[in-house]
Amino acid sequence: MPPKLHTAPRSAGFTLVEVMLALAVVALSLLPIVALMPQGAASLHTSIRQNAEACIRQEIIGRLSATDWSLTNCLADLDQSCWYFDEYGAPVASASGALYTACLDISNCAIPGATESNSYLRTVAIKVTDLPAALHPFEDCGKFRCYTVTIARMDK
Repeated sequence: MPPKLHTAPRSAGFTLVEVMLALAVVALSLLPIVALMPQGAASLHTSIRQNAEACIRQEIIGRLSATDWSLTNCLADLDQSCWYFDEYGAPVASASGALYTACLDISNCAIPGATESNSYLRTVAIKVTDLPAALHPFEDCGKFRCYTVTIARMDK
C-alpha cells in the first residue's frame, strides 16, 4: 500500500477570480438599467405635464361652457385673459403661486360654406406654458402648447 500524502484541506470559499467574474456579470447586467433611468425620468416628467395640462383644459372648457355669454359679451371679454394653475392643474388666484399659465385666444367660429359667423359658436385656443408669466412666454411659439376647441352657447 502506497503511503498517504498529506494534503492541505481546501477551505470553503471563492477565489479572487470567481469574485471578479461575478462582479463583472452584475455590472454588465445593471448597466442597461442605469442607462435607461434618464429616459424614464424624462418620460415621467412629460406624463405629469400632459396630465396637468389635460386638467387645465378641462377646467377652462368647463368654465367657458357654464359662462353666461350675455355677461361676457359673447366671451369677447375673456379674450387674451390669463389663468393660473398649480402643478396639478388646479386653479390658483394669482401668478405668484402658479406653475402653469394659460392664455385664451377666443374668436368667432367660421363654418365652411356659411356667409357669416355663427353667434352660438366660438373657437377657443388655449395656450398653456409652465414658464413664469413675467417672461411673456406667449410671444414665442416655441414656449407654449396650444389646444383648440369649439365652445357652443347653450341657451335655456
